[in-house]
Amino acid sequence: MDTKIIIERLVNRLLRGTISGERAVDRLLCEMGRGSRGLVVDQHLYGLDDELARLNYTTDTVEPGMSDPKIKKRLRNKVFVTINGRHFKNPKDLQKFRYGLIWIQTDRTDFKLLAKAVEAKLRVSNFAGNLMQTVRITNADL
Repeated sequence: MDTKIIIERLVNRLLRGTISGERAVDRLLCEMGRGSRGLVVDQHLYGLDDELARLNYTTDTVEPGMSDPKIKKRLRNKVFVTINGRHFKNPKDLQKFRYGLIWIQTDRTDFKLLAKAVEAKLRVSNFAGNLMQTVRITNADL
């Protein structure tokens, strides 16, 4: 993800009040010097992106109200973490837009626990070798 875009999105979140100034600075510091461990987090999971950043993943979030087709275009070579996996699991879409999917299928909202589950799935799923796949996180994974 381009550094300029990351900074713009952090500033926008700060201005909208969805992130504190302290958290925005922490996120920016976490983003500095990262490799290509890029994840895009669903708008319904705000907070999970911060926890994933603490685990040294480069994260971005989907802007509220963004349509599914626009989201898919933004996902190229990224892994999308979402609770709305049914809209993104189509293998043809995975191939066409070149993204991977981690589908959160639990109502648990402990983002630290979810971040660790996402990290565990990333390790065993080998998205680096096979990006275009769907992996699910259920209560059994937590």
